[in-house]
Amino acid sequence: MAVVMITGSRGGFGRALTRAFADAKYDLILHSRTKAPSLAIKSKYKFVVGNLHESRTVGKLNKAATEWGLDVLVNNAAHRPPTGPFWGMPRDEVWDSVHGVGGLFDLTAEVWPLLKTSRGCVVNIGSIGAKIATDGEGVYGAAKAAVAQFSKGIQFEATRCDVRVLLVQLGAMNTGMAEGRPDQDKLINADEAARAVCSMCEIRFDTIRMPEVVLERKNY
Repeated sequence: MAVVMITGSRGGFGRALTRAFADAKYDLILHSRTKAPSLAIKSKYKFVVGNLHESRTVGKLNKAATEWGLDVLVNNAAHRPPTGPFWGMPRDEVWDSVHGVGGLFDLTAEVWPLLKTSRGCVVNIGSIGAKIATDGEGVYGAAKAAVAQFSKGIQFEATRCDVRVLLVQLGAMNTGMAEGRPDQDKLINADEAARAVCSMCEIRFDTIRMPEVVLERKNY
């Protein structure tokens, strides 16, 4: 049975990813910053709770992956600071975003040997906010831009050890992050996007490298 590790699995898209990979018959190693939710899934799973910028959380996730093996790492966890002027933003909100990117770096490095063994796949969940500057979202966009450049940079070394690295840049989606928008019916469906991500992990090319995959909404 293939094993996937999903960070930030408690939120809207994290839950959708959990459902998609469970439906695809993966065993699940799930991470959440806060308490583990109840899950109505048939797959075997274990939960690790904690901040990814803390070494003990990364260590617990690596321990679980060492016990079960690891085929896919989905780096979905991210801190989205409040939308608004940078100058008035609390510094802890800024640094939570920075530390979130650092946690992604640390976890990827920690489980890399396992992914090399399984010839596995890293999926880094990005945002078109990394590509298009938006008023009031400078910190979030900068954090996602760091994820994008990290993903594209390590693709070369990953290819040499037969590990795939996929950067998935997401457009506006019907999760809690878009709460209050008047165009909810036109946003990307989180479950559909999660199924797309899961299906990408099943594809292996001999001569193609995908620097990024952009999933934007169809309807405007």
